[in-house]
Amino acid sequence: MSRCSLGPLPASFLALLGLGAFLGCGDPSGGEPNPGASSGVAAPSSPTLPSAPASRLESLLSQAIDVYYAGAFDSARTILGSVARDAEAAGDTPARARALTWLGLAAWRQGRYAESRALGEEALALKLEADLGDQLSRSYNALGLVAWQEARLGEAAGLFARAADAAGEVGDAAGVAKAAGNLGLVATELGEFAEARRGYTAMLEGGRVLLDTIMQANALTNLGMLDIKVGQPRESIPQLRTALELYRSVGYATGQENAVGQLGTAYAALGELGRAHAMFDSALGIAREQGLRKEEANDLEELAELYVAADNRGRALELYGAALDIYQEAGLQTEVAGSLRKQAEIHAELGNLSSGIELASQALESHRRIGARFEEVRDLVVLTELHQLNGAPEASDRLLDEARGLASELGTRRARAAVALAEARIAEAREDSRRV
Repeated sequence: MSRCSLGPLPASFLALLGLGAFLGCGDPSGGEPNPGASSGVAAPSSPTLPSAPASRLESLLSQAIDVYYAGAFDSARTILGSVARDAEAAGDTPARARALTWLGLAAWRQGRYAESRALGEEALALKLEADLGDQLSRSYNALGLVAWQEARLGEAAGLFARAADAAGEVGDAAGVAKAAGNLGLVATELGEFAEARRGYTAMLEGGRVLLDTIMQANALTNLGMLDIKVGQPRESIPQLRTALELYRSVGYATGQENAVGQLGTAYAALGELGRAHAMFDSALGIAREQGLRKEEANDLEELAELYVAADNRGRALELYGAALDIYQEAGLQTEVAGSLRKQAEIHAELGNLSSGIELASQALESHRRIGARFEEVRDLVVLTELHQLNGAPEASDRLLDEARGLASELGTRRARAAVALAEARIAEAREDSRRV
């Protein structure tokens, strides 16, 4: 996949936020992208449905959005489905289009990506036909999130850029900020970390200007995630703690799951495994309570990493297997590939080198197809060491050269460090102490 090359967003868009810097295209990550506009207190999880004549559809829509942000996605879908049917009967195209958009977002949250895409495209078609320019940005953002989740990164970047354009045309500063943050998600996957940071920072500033609590918390979570990814876990902790406080202040449990999980990752990177385990357990409970399948799988994998550290590789493989089942069911290509690589490392540690090489090769092929370049470096490093252990030094050297070149191109400390450590371990295996 080609690298993201959308160029900077127009300064006129940033002027809506009171910002002066240009934004490049952005990145996806383990943080929460904010497709919605609500920052209010969560509504009850089991609301009573009032009757819904056309004059009350707006009130029902607002109620459904509050329920969505409370994490009660099935309840939100019940209300939204009712609104969509009543709006169609009443000939209220704007209300119907909005209801379909939020139905798509609820399906996205629950890992039903094909359904989410179909609903999002139906909503977008209605908006275009009825010339609902003020609603277009949310549709493009929603469809972009599905494309990002399904590792269609070029398509996701294009949809987020269209979201920014649509928001800018109607003076929607919130839409511009959210599109910038969502572009940051794509940039993260592509390994364009400076671009990702600019996108998340623009989202944070937009949230502050607009007094949008959830937008600020989402941006801080993404910035914390990015610090972890580039090898600065300690710097991530203040941002993640602030994000968690903001999520709690508005009762947004979905965001809390993300922030808590990211804190677990940071503590694990710092060697504080007890604190990490407590965080992942907490995040897993929230994910299961809300039916967040992808997040559940993420948390299972993080717990598996801790079992690896505790030398309980059998239990780790069980947890990785459970996570992989969820990823495959949801069609999450990036996550499937990452899980395969992690299992490859464990098989190698158990002496099953051929199985490890096969799994890591599958991961590399998938990440290359997707265009996830930072993950490609990690795959190459694993394969480099596995081929050395398997008595194939020429293959090991070839893969190491590829990893070195890609890490240099990406220009991140974490990628360069991963390659340097692989070089040292291979030199040690070859008894080249000076090189080590």
